[in-house]
Amino acid sequence: MFSSNQVGSMEAAESPGTPAASASAYYALFLLAAANLLCAGDRMIMSVLIEPIKLDLHLTDTQMGIVSGLAFAIFNAVALLPIGMLADRFSRRKLIAICLALWSGMTALGSQAHSFMQLLLIRIGVGVGEAGSGPIGISIIADNFPPQRRARAISIFFVSSPLGVLIAYSMGGWLAEHYSWRMAMFAAGVPGLFLAPLLWLTMADPQRGSAGAKPDKPMPFREAVTIVWQRRSVAHTMIGIGLLNFVVAGVSTWGPSFLLRSHHINLGTIGPLLAATSVAGMLGAFLGGQLTDRLAASDKRWLCWIPATAVLLAMIPLTGFLLAPSLLGAMSFNVVYGLLVAIYMGPSYSLIQTVVAPSMRATANSMTYLLSGAIGFGLGPLAVGMLSDALSPLGTASLRYGILAIAIVLAWSAFHLQRAARTLQADLAAQDSLN
Repeated sequence: MFSSNQVGSMEAAESPGTPAASASAYYALFLLAAANLLCAGDRMIMSVLIEPIKLDLHLTDTQMGIVSGLAFAIFNAVALLPIGMLADRFSRRKLIAICLALWSGMTALGSQAHSFMQLLLIRIGVGVGEAGSGPIGISIIADNFPPQRRARAISIFFVSSPLGVLIAYSMGGWLAEHYSWRMAMFAAGVPGLFLAPLLWLTMADPQRGSAGAKPDKPMPFREAVTIVWQRRSVAHTMIGIGLLNFVVAGVSTWGPSFLLRSHHINLGTIGPLLAATSVAGMLGAFLGGQLTDRLAASDKRWLCWIPATAVLLAMIPLTGFLLAPSLLGAMSFNVVYGLLVAIYMGPSYSLIQTVVAPSMRATANSMTYLLSGAIGFGLGPLAVGMLSDALSPLGTASLRYGILAIAIVLAWSAFHLQRAARTLQADLAAQDSLN
């Protein structure tokens, strides 16, 4: 446990004296959440379009796994650390606007793909652009909101992710069924081209360290990466997030195809069916931040315990979703799964912002997204696609068991999220001594 002095100096319980965030901070949060919504939607639009694209371009499940996951993730990972380094040194407002214009434009361009290679190159462009969304957005939020309100603000930012997925599933499925998958892809990319200049022209970029810690000079990139990784609570949290997203990306990417193949629904009903799951994800992200800010006021280790518990419990409804004989039963389990896997967002990213110095936050966020992208969105969809192809003798059930095989990784993720609690107090004390 912390001493009373440590708690007071290291972002203690919220009190009447807690500084309030400004109107510009909430405006920036709104714009960043909107960008994150488009980021999630543009990333996941491929999921609802897998079947028509596969049919139109004559691709295999493995090729679709590469296009929807591995290709995106590899180049997303390559871009993450350089973008994080730039964000710790230059205008974050301009950088995120450029990234938003890039990934949105490439998503719209995807409507013109006529081969596997063309689609691959376009998804690489989307991956590079999206490398700027989360790392820069979370860094700005951390400087706009005091530590006592940080988990809630970050959770609001992440609430937009399941909303973006819901819109992608709903509008993408409807447009693909009534028009074409090309129209759906084009429609997904256009909004970001309007939001990007709004971010550039109207959003303020706060001073680094302006909420909760003194600003310091950016340090050499290699030194920053070393220091971040030496914070064991941060390292375990990063690994836990990456492993969690291995499962989340696999399920999100192939979930619509699973419903199409095993429960024989059509594209137009994907959105309405998954609406409740997306709402549950938004609720989980919001509640995770609310609950953590309250409990962590007395013991910061709740930043670790809450996500670890939720992720471990998520194995149960995920199994139910895949094995339930009826569509109603499957979707009921999926709602619970969606709520549980979203809880980690506020507390886990708040932990990283709290332990790491302000001048290294964007770099730390980029490292987190790198692991999440490489392990999660890179390998998750590909692993499911390869398992589905390997289990093809099972017919339409091959995808069901391909997804089920990766569910055990949730336990591995929970282990690392829980292990972060062992060193969190020491890491907080080390950081606090530098402020």
